[in-house]
Amino acid sequence: MRSPWTPAWIGTHGSYGRHADAVAAYQQALARYRDLGAQYNEADTLVRLGDTHQASGDTGAARDRWRDALAILTDLDHPNAEQVQGRLRDSDDNGFDVPSPAACR
Repeated sequence: MRSPWTPAWIGTHGSYGRHADAVAAYQQALARYRDLGAQYNEADTLVRLGDTHQASGDTGAARDRWRDALAILTDLDHPNAEQVQGRLRDSDDNGFDVPSPAACR
């Protein structure tokens, strides 16, 4: 699940521990995708942003971004919604309810 327009170098920030730089770059990409109305790319970037938050130890922010992505992917009836739901389920250590794709519609 990789957006063709998301620069590959963004992910390298996170792999070198430069999570703040990666977050800033993903937020810029999000703004562009929203301006373009590119919903799939927006969702893909939200997933990557969530992954970056998770890697930096901010599970709450990760879950928020994954929920946003899940809502978009569900609206698009995209099969990647199940992968995002899995991320939410795997990160659920506080008893939060994980929304089903149908509940996001």
